[in-house]
Amino acid sequence: MSELPRPDPRPVLDELIIMGNTSNGGSAIYSYTGITFTIKNSEIKNNYYVPDSPINNSGIAIFFSTLTVDRVLIRESNGAAIDAKYGSNAMVINSVIVNNEIGLEASNSSLINVYNSILYHNTFESYVYEDGLIQINYSTVEGGYNGEGNIDADPIFTDAENGDFTLQSTSPCIDAGTADIDGDGNEDITNYFGTAPDMGAYEFYIAITGLQYTIENASVNLEWDSIENFQYYKLERSTDSLFITDVETNYLQYNNYTDNDLEFNTEYFYRVSAYVSGFWTDYSNVISVTLEWVGIADGDEIPTVYKVHQNHPNPFNPVTALRYELPQDAMVNITIYDMIGRVVNNLVNSQQTAGFKSIQWNATNNAGQPVSAGLYLYTIQAGEFRQTKKMVLLK
Repeated sequence: MSELPRPDPRPVLDELIIMGNTSNGGSAIYSYTGITFTIKNSEIKNNYYVPDSPINNSGIAIFFSTLTVDRVLIRESNGAAIDAKYGSNAMVINSVIVNNEIGLEASNSSLINVYNSILYHNTFESYVYEDGLIQINYSTVEGGYNGEGNIDADPIFTDAENGDFTLQSTSPCIDAGTADIDGDGNEDITNYFGTAPDMGAYEFYIAITGLQYTIENASVNLEWDSIENFQYYKLERSTDSLFITDVETNYLQYNNYTDNDLEFNTEYFYRVSAYVSGFWTDYSNVISVTLEWVGIADGDEIPTVYKVHQNHPNPFNPVTALRYELPQDAMVNITIYDMIGRVVNNLVNSQQTAGFKSIQWNATNNAGQPVSAGLYLYTIQAGEFRQTKKMVLLK
């Protein structure tokens, strides 16, 4: 008889929100006697201990235990955000500990190591007694802390009053962390944007958004959302969806480009990044374009009738192409509606020449915000012609 699988003795708590707990002698997370566990990509907030309770912490408490905290926000506790007692060990990496009574507490021969983190606006940033030890490096600590790479500065959060602890572009915490946690000369952290990891729980990055295209006869018109303070854009085109081979690059001063050098029945992939203040942004979404040769009976390359094709792909997530045909020049309006008839996106409103046309919709509304999954209608009007079709967005 085979044994039942045993649970992993080293649990991982991932992508959680732990909030609103009240403790009388404990904390929101409490570990006792030899447990090794990890908390990552989570938020621990608004937890409280009852005054005069025997244990006055309200975030994470570990006794005789080992803890790793990785990309966690701990805020608004009336006790210690992290309390290590009785020979416990804690590693805190890329986290934000803010607006607590005590940020870090170590006692009874316990050790807390901290890297790439932010301790800010806690009543006491750290508290050590009875042979406890806290070591902080490459972190922001309000009031200062003697450790390698530490800074004492406003981290410049996006909107701390409303709970947004991401970094603004002017934050001194950007690229101020270290990728080499153990000091052996090799990177222990590889998933970061820029020259080094940022301090805090949320890596700052900029990405180009809104890349889309229209087709005019044998040309592809590309356009994307502009960004502030850029020096130039880099538009890449390839027949390889991974952009490893056959990559052609154009450096541009404007957020649009017309590609006339295309072959029919060949699939091309495009993406855009920008050079801003000494670094490259993340790439945009990748779009795929294929110019299909469509033969007309009399040899003319202009459509003979108005026609609206079903969007492709359908269902889609998050980008789909809308194709239509204009037998003559016309004022074209393409509007996206939800199922109760409200306008979601005025996608096109322009004079267009006759031909085979295509435009992408990236599932955003007129404000550029992503829309929810569901059924949508798209109406194409050109002169007296008008036609509506349905499409399904999946998430």
